Amino acid sequence: MTTVDLSQGALTELQNNLTQVKSDVARLKVDAKDEFATQIDAVEQASASVSSSIDTAKTSPSVQAIADVGTGVRALRTSLTALNDAVKGTC
Repeated sequence: MTTVDLSQGALTELQNNLTQVKSDVARLKVDAKDEFATQIDAVEQASASVSSSIDTAKTSPSVQAIADVGTGVRALRTSLTALNDAVKGTC
């Protein structure tokens, strides 16, 4: 989910990628139980924010709506990096 072309269909592609991220995090949540709860919660919150901003951008496209998607994606990337670092720290 690091590169998305902002052409026609980009929001749908981003939404599909986000669905995969949510699925992967849900599986990790089951497997890791409480070990990474803080990081998983941050990813889930960021994912929800991105999902909401995508929905807004699809229904009311604007420069600000697209900017909000970008902001959400950056926050999601930060939370995913924190989760990745936490998982790596246990290996």
